Amino acid sequence: MSENLKSKISKIEDAIKEREAMLKKLQAAAKERHETADMGWWLTLAGAQGGTAVAVTEGGEARQLEEVASTLEKQITLLEVEKRVLLAKA
Repeated sequence: MSENLKSKISKIEDAIKEREAMLKKLQAAAKERHETADMGWWLTLAGAQGGTAVAVTEGGEARQLEEVASTLEKQITLLEVEKRVLLAKA
């Protein structure tokens, strides 16, 4: 395997690791936002003011985080395919 090919594979592996680390953080943040949104709905049901606003805001943020996480998952998949292609050329 040439040094150029090794370098490309190494860069891809680094990019995958970086995105996987970001993905874990995004998924944890989305889960936290969903839990906060759920609490907002419970507050609303209990008659507390502002519960609906908390639920809607946090739920919206959770969905946005999940969309970014989905994009990262797609990027990871594409990088893994690119790595396999390069390994097949070796």
